[in-house]
Amino acid sequence: MERRLRGELLTDVLSSSGSPSDPLLTRALRLGHDLSVPHGAIVATVAGPTDAATRLAWQRALAAVTALASSYRPKPLVAMHGGILVTLWPESADTSEPPGVMVQRAIAQVSREITATAAVSASNGADVGEAYRIAKGALDIALRGGRAGTTVTLDDLGIVGLLLQLNDRAKLTAFAARTLKPVIDYDANHRTELMTTLRSYFANRLDRNATAESLVIHANTVAQRLRRIEQLCQASLADPATTMEFSSALMVHDLAVGGT
Repeated sequence: MERRLRGELLTDVLSSSGSPSDPLLTRALRLGHDLSVPHGAIVATVAGPTDAATRLAWQRALAAVTALASSYRPKPLVAMHGGILVTLWPESADTSEPPGVMVQRAIAQVSREITATAAVSASNGADVGEAYRIAKGALDIALRGGRAGTTVTLDDLGIVGLLLQLNDRAKLTAFAARTLKPVIDYDANHRTELMTTLRSYFANRLDRNATAESLVIHANTVAQRLRRIEQLCQASLADPATTMEFSSALMVHDLAVGGT
């Protein structure tokens, strides 16, 4: 019963804007949570070898993080929301290490078969929903960027972490377009797959052979497509600064198009 009430409370808190209303604060207090103080958001997901293993891991993960949170005051709010585990952690709660690290470790320890990934957003003023939105975006980017099994903060994401805090999809899109528009336009006009190739190239850690294998094409085709991208963007993918820019732009593009 209490688990259901926490889940309903979390849903209502995240769907509201600004400071929680007095009725929400009262409901939270009845469950032992003080939402009048600033809270950061920790979102986490698990991946297992089978659906059954993942379902079992979710059950154990929720229990493990709930047990972890119960020893801190003010008490963090832990519940499932939108298919992920969400923890609203009071910033005044004294911990010996970052809460996001503790949450990710608690989840990872429920089974050796699963991979646990967490992302953290600090308090965004009084708007807990905004902190959740930012953390959810960071989690999406972490998973797309091959950072599964870690705890990711906005600082870890560099310029992408800063952009996540804009809460302005138009600005995200504009940032990505500055780098990727020539490639996107070329694909649209010529029915090519340069964006797919570029995305796979970064997912495979700039390994052309691995990229060719994942796309089921010849390595020479990958090389030709990458050269075309360099020509279109007047940039060299061998330049570390360029690879960082393209990698960030790809993540932001996927985030802006796919949403959070």
